[in-house]
Amino acid sequence: MSNTEVIISNKKNATIAGALYLVVVLTGIFSLAYVPTQLIVWDNASTTFQNIVAAELLFRFGIVSRAHVMSVLFVKNAFQRYLLPRNLAHPCQQICGSLILRRDAH
Repeated sequence: MSNTEVIISNKKNATIAGALYLVVVLTGIFSLAYVPTQLIVWDNASTTFQNIVAAELLFRFGIVSRAHVMSVLFVKNAFQRYLLPRNLAHPCQQICGSLILRRDAH
């Protein structure tokens, strides 16, 4: 594989990772900020239940979006731990990769 092919491959991977992070941010904001403010009344459980029954689709979308965030973060961690170290050719990349793994381990 030539240097040009590696650079193009890295740019493609970076674009995919950036798009995934954007989706994670948007679905995270939806599931962690918007859905609870629309459904949960912290002082009244019966009102919260009524809100969930009235907006069942919003409640379900909140669950799906939160599961999506968790699954993407799980895949990202698996990628960092198992796939990233194998693809690091340059010594500087190996050092940075090991620092990322050490940071995530704590």
